[in-house]
Order: sequence, then structure tokens, then C-alpha cells
Amino acid sequence: MKLRQFVALAIPLLLALYLLHYNREFAVLRFSDQFSVRLPLAMLLLGSALIGALVAAVLGWGAAAVKAVSAWRERRETRRKERAREALARAQAHRSRGRRRRALRLARRAIRLDPRLPSALALAADLAAESGNLDEAIRWNSRLQALWPDSPDAALRLSENLEALGRKAEAERMLTRSEGNGKGHPAVVRRLRDLLAESGRWEEAVQAAERLYRMEGKASEEDARRTAEIYLAAAEGRLARPDAWGAVSLLEEAVRRCPASREPRLRLGDAYLAAGKPKRAVRAWEAGYREVKGVEFLRRIVGAHAPLDSESALRQAASHLVSMADSRCGDPAPWMMASALLMEAGRTGEAVRWLEEAAACIPAAAGGETGWLGLAVRLMEARAKLEAGDRLAAENDFRRVAQEAGWFLLGETPSGAIVKRFEAVAPRGFA
Repeated sequence: MKLRQFVALAIPLLLALYLLHYNREFAVLRFSDQFSVRLPLAMLLLGSALIGALVAAVLGWGAAAVKAVSAWRERRETRRKERAREALARAQAHRSRGRRRRALRLARRAIRLDPRLPSALALAADLAAESGNLDEAIRWNSRLQALWPDSPDAALRLSENLEALGRKAEAERMLTRSEGNGKGHPAVVRRLRDLLAESGRWEEAVQAAERLYRMEGKASEEDARRTAEIYLAAAEGRLARPDAWGAVSLLEEAVRRCPASREPRLRLGDAYLAAGKPKRAVRAWEAGYREVKGVEFLRRIVGAHAPLDSESALRQAASHLVSMADSRCGDPAPWMMASALLMEAGRTGEAVRWLEEAAACIPAAAGGETGWLGLAVRLMEARAKLEAGDRLAAENDFRRVAQEAGWFLLGETPSGAIVKRFEAVAPRGFA
């Protein structure tokens, strides 16, 4: 039963029951002890019926009026939203034509018409930032984030504006709030990680990187590389404190995250060495050379045999390098380094044998760094001939190597064959 029908029936009935309780012919309406009115019962019943009908009619008119006002407000809101979308479309069109000021005015108008239109807020923020008005861009992006606090796009936009104004600390606090204690979006955590790293707060950046890894499970190649850089920088800080074992744990994690990176493997061996574990350091460098190659690992392995002031130490280091050459075929560097050590030890014959192994790893007419390695091999062979007493052959080899080096610098051989030009960077030595 509707309210109007209920009132129309209830008011006369209640009044009639009240009156009939006292008498059946007349009713006395007592307003106070001194004032009362005596009226016929029929008149009161009729009056109460009229009053109930009037109240019901007023209630009906009120309900109709409320519905009419609500419908008018809905139609008005719909029209405003349509006009806001039209203004937004015009703003986007003006932006595509390069009319930023006109587009910004239309975007502001769209926001006035519909304050909860996210695309209008985002467009106004972008246009304001493009116009150099970062304060206005921050205001629009702040409203966008306030309306949709779970939106990663709003948080990232606002952080970029704050960072452009030099308010990095505020951007970090905002991203931390948006992250929501580890329940945020990976893009927000990634941005927070990068901001912390740029500020040199490596330990906090490591924590952010760990949260990001837990969220995504499998990191992309770029994320893995960036994470390895952060772990490496944090480990450098721990080594400087010094906290060698803390650095070891970070560097081991960096190697797991980015196994193709060379620097974490190098520094892992250094950290083991700082922790007083030279054998573990050598094993780390050996694993690094096997996995990613690199003459830096070989140099550190040779350094582990220091001091190289005796023939036995030089031969041990050379043997170690030969074993590393066997573990990674095709690399001339360990053979060349072993030959250099054996020459220093006076073992010229054995050094020549390893030089032959190195030469076999270098293709003919090789250019670039490989070509320079070939020249280095021939120089060492000439030295071996000189130490063996064959001075004439050594001089001929020296002249030939000098001529080939000139060809590399010029960029072509006398026959006209083009080789890779030398890039103003001195070739790495292997002695």
C-alpha cells in the first residue's frame, strides 16, 4: 500500500476511534482544561475524512514534484556530460593540429561540465605540462588521483610532474602511498624503485626491486638489468662500510637475476676476497668466465696467484689460464695471457706452443678487436724468436706487424680490401 492511500485511510479511522471512545453523538475536543469544543460526531468524521484526503493529495503532489525535479536534474546532468564529451573531442582535435592553448581552454571547459571525466583531466594535465605550466599539470593530476586512487596512470603522471619541478621527495612519498604496502601496481613500484635509485638510496631501491619481483614473478630483460645495477650499487655501499658478507648476498642475488651481466660476477669475487675467502673468489671468477667470457675474469684469476715474482708462481698462473682456455674454446685471450706469463718465466718454447693455439682461434683477415688480437699474437711470436736468438726473423716479424697495424689504422689493405676501421679506443692488452 502506498503512503498516500495509507494516510487517507488511517487518519479518519484514528480520529473516529478517538471520538467514539467518549460518546457516540457528540465529541469534545479538549485543547486544555479551560478550553474545549463540543461538536457533532458526524461533522468531525466528515472533517477528518476531508483532512486525510487533503494530506494524501499533498503527499502525492510532493512525490510527483520530487520525481520531476530528479528527472530534470538527470536530464541536465546528461546534457552536461554530452557537452563535456563534445568539448573534449574538440580539444583533442585542436591538440592534433598544434593549437595547445585553444585545446587547453576546451579541456578546462570539459572539466567544468563534468568534473569526473578522467580523459579530460588527463588531457588538461598533458597540455599544461606541454605548455610549461607544471603547477597546473600537478593540480589536474592530483584531482585525477583523488578521484581514482587505484589508478597507476594517475600516480605515474603526478610523479613525473613533481620530479620535473625538483620535488623528488614528494614524488617518492606519493608513490609510496599509492603502492599501498606492497599491494600497488607494478608500474608504480617500478617508478618508485627508479626514483630511489636516482636519489642514491640503494637499500630502499633494493627493497622496491624485491617487491616488484614478488608481484611479477618473472622480470623482463630490462627489469633484470636495472635490478642488477641496483644490487651492484648497494653492494658497493656495503663493501665501503665494510660489510663484505652483506655485499656477497646482494651480488649473488644480482647474478641470479641477470646471469648475462659481467660486472656483478666480477664484484662477487671481489666481495669473497674482501670476506677472506680467496678460493671462493677464484671459483666465482672461473664461473663468470665460463658463463659470460671476458678478459677481466682472467686478469683477476692471474692476480689471485700474486705475487708473480718467481718462476713457479708464473707457471701456476699460466696453467690456470690454460685450464680456463679448455673450458671455453675459441677464445684466444687465455692462450695469449698464458704465453705472456711463460715468456716472463723464461719458458719460450712452451709459450710459442700456446701462441699457436691462440692464433688458431683468430680467423684470417679478421677486423676490429679480433684483428688487433692477431697483431698482438704475432708481436709475441716475434718476441719469442728474438729471445730464441733468431734476430733476423724477429725483425722481419716486427716490420710486418707494424705494417699491418698501419693498415688497420688507415682502414684498408694495399690490395684494396676494406677492413673494420679502428675506433679511437686503444686495444686491450693481455700481458
